[in-house]
Amino acid sequence: MSLAGRGIVAIWHDIVLEAQPEFYEWHNREHMPERMGIPGFRRGRRYVAVHGTPQFFCFYEGDDLNVVAGPEYFQRLNNPSEWTRKMMPHFRNMSRSVCNIRYSEGPGEGGFIATLRFTATSKSQEELCETVLPRVGTEPGIVATHLGMADGTASNVSTTEKTFRLATDMCPPYIIMIEGSSAPFVRAAGEKLLSELSGDLGVYQLENTRSNLQGAYNSDFRRASDQPSSVSWALK
Repeated sequence: MSLAGRGIVAIWHDIVLEAQPEFYEWHNREHMPERMGIPGFRRGRRYVAVHGTPQFFCFYEGDDLNVVAGPEYFQRLNNPSEWTRKMMPHFRNMSRSVCNIRYSEGPGEGGFIATLRFTATSKSQEELCETVLPRVGTEPGIVATHLGMADGTASNVSTTEKTFRLATDMCPPYIIMIEGSSAPFVRAAGEKLLSELSGDLGVYQLENTRSNLQGAYNSDFRRASDQPSSVSWALK
């Protein structure tokens, strides 16, 4: 597998143009280090759009939903720094999903990622995990595919940080992420999926990552549902 945990926070957004230089400083120097200081958060990544919208895609990988919807994370969300309070009003077109990972497979992590956000699908979870996503993973240049299903309660809980944004966050119920070695490769794979799933496609290039990965990988992971509840997620 290539994800470092069973839970993720996936975020899409724009930033008003005049605030973008400060956004980069805040996100690089305070926000990502702060998030990666939360116990069980394993990796954060930020991407910028090369096709589609919004402009930015960020996601954080945690051990499981109990981490990415846990009390330590919510403590940060309800006690935002002064710099965070200053930056939140500059966010636009925000989508945010706190997800259980249902499928994650691939030999690595790509420098490019295609994301598909969709609200409904005619495909069952079993069909997506057993047929559709394994097929996507064999496309040229693709190194990983992932399926996340949003936890509505965790995604939509009210926090102090949200009150500083000017609009209510959207919450895509289903997300697919396709990682690869070039923008054309992941875009082609994503566009093939759009013939089967109706959703919003964006293609993004990696800008920054911060990791705390020691002990996080489980090379046998395919689907969270395949793992008995008594099995530890992290290799010891």
